Amino acid sequence: MNHPTAGDYGDLIANLAENKTLRPGWYPLALFGEDASVGFHAGAYQHSATGYVVIAFEGPSSATLIRAYVGWGLWGGASRIDKMLSEGVVPEPYERKVRSFVDSLKDRLGWERLSSRSGAIFMAGNSLGGYAAQIAASHFTRQGMRCGGASFGGPGIPNFLPQNPGDFQSYVTYGDPVANAASDTGIDWSQAATVWPGAAKFGAHYGEVVMIGDRGDHERLKSAIKTTTSTQVRYPLNLTIGQLYAAKWQQLMRLHHYSHYLTLLPKSIPPGLSSDACPVGGYPVGADQRAD
Repeated sequence: MNHPTAGDYGDLIANLAENKTLRPGWYPLALFGEDASVGFHAGAYQHSATGYVVIAFEGPSSATLIRAYVGWGLWGGASRIDKMLSEGVVPEPYERKVRSFVDSLKDRLGWERLSSRSGAIFMAGNSLGGYAAQIAASHFTRQGMRCGGASFGGPGIPNFLPQNPGDFQSYVTYGDPVANAASDTGIDWSQAATVWPGAAKFGAHYGEVVMIGDRGDHERLKSAIKTTTSTQVRYPLNLTIGQLYAAKWQQLMRLHHYSHYLTLLPKSIPPGLSSDACPVGGYPVGADQRAD
């Protein structure tokens, strides 16, 4: 096992969200953080043979139905954070929670020692949790620590300039309105600027952007943006993106669900490698490049 794989990350996020069975060798560290007021939920895991530590961040697209309405609900904390991101606003309350959580674990896990090895710390998450994974990895690399991982369906970071620090991957499904709320996936949001001014502030993802899925869905997203009217998107938004969109947007939102990413991801594995053999995390060292 050179690095955690896509399957490892998927199982860890699923364990955090739904208590799904972990793969052999992985175990929870009983270090969890949750704040429903901002839609935050995270947990730490370690691999017994390698000592690798993965911090998993849950997003609403992986939540169970009951949890989605109680903890992540229609008017819950995750909705408010999603609203900020859809307006191109940096969600400072959420980012502070992410940074505070990972900082609180450093001394307890001896991460300074771990990070001196061949990239023993990884961040992973889906949807809003994918955004958290990007923020956490960027936060660590700014401190000169080695940190890798992957984001699945996380949006771009508002006012963030493109950078590829190493082996952190941001996976984006073609046509996914949330993950493509960014400046680096080939979507021109300026066409909806009259009814969606916040789109002008969408920024890049952290790490290498890996596009997966059906390219035709990208064309459908572009078409939806071109034909969006003020009756379909209000500004400022009063609901989350997925709840506000008309039927054509709801079809596209299905591309954002974490189960869809798990279905597609093996297809992105290079020929000759199984899904279990493909590493999607590493140990980048970079710097924050959020624009002023």
